[in-house]
Amino acid sequence: MSEQNVTPDQNAEPEKKTPPANAGGSGDGGRAPRDPDGYSAAFKAMQADVARLSDEVKARDKRIADLEREHSKAVKERDGYSQQIEQDKLAREKAQRAARVEAKVREQVGPGATELMVKGMLAALHEEGALDRFAPDDKLEETVKVAVEKIKPAIVRPPAQGGGPGGAPLQQKVPTQTDPLASFFGAVRPAKK
Repeated sequence: MSEQNVTPDQNAEPEKKTPPANAGGSGDGGRAPRDPDGYSAAFKAMQADVARLSDEVKARDKRIADLEREHSKAVKERDGYSQQIEQDKLAREKAQRAARVEAKVREQVGPGATELMVKGMLAALHEEGALDRFAPDDKLEETVKVAVEKIKPAIVRPPAQGGGPGGAPLQQKVPTQTDPLASFFGAVRPAKK
């Protein structure tokens, strides 16, 4: 067999030489002078890794600080809500105790006591310090007793004279007409019809 002259294919890509792994990125076209031991290239690579990692740590620390700030805001908001819930709970309990006192007083005073009357009188007695209208259950009976002693005489009145459920019927007053000329001079006499 004879040797043929083999020419490379015109369409085939030429082989590219890859730079060595320890080549640096200095301004000399991507090729750094080769260190006989390869330590300077490794040192530069480690410095790049340290810089990249320190940037990542700074970003992580910033994110942690942001999360801590958001967490403290959320904790304050939660504490505010829990305080509001606690205050609402105490207000409901207080209103329930006041309603129990009002119901007992209305029951003992009788049918002449309206709810508004009893509430108003209990509020006035509470402001004076005569009783606690928000008394707990263990002091409910003595609070009701004091309230009834003070409220009953004001609400219950003796029956009206004149008979009938509402007393004597009202008399309608007929207005008197006066002569305008006579009233001007000081004399009072009925007007002519």
